[in-house]
Amino acid sequence: MVDDILETGGTLAKFYDECRKLGAKELIVLVTHGTLHSGISRIQKKYSKLYLTNTVQQKEVNVDITNLILETILKK
Repeated sequence: MVDDILETGGTLAKFYDECRKLGAKELIVLVTHGTLHSGISRIQKKYSKLYLTNTVQQKEVNVDITNLILETILKK
């Protein structure tokens, strides 16, 4: 699953529950902006893996997109 914003984690939690009902055994999520620590924690407990970019400074960040942003800006 890919999501742009993770605040409370409600949307991703519902998605997870529905996928599990349909038989999914492992779910991985990539989030661009993780804004609330409580939501990040909620999703980490459910999903097998959370990939979180560094667009918002959080201790759980594990994907650095700094170079991608700089390269994009410098091309213009």
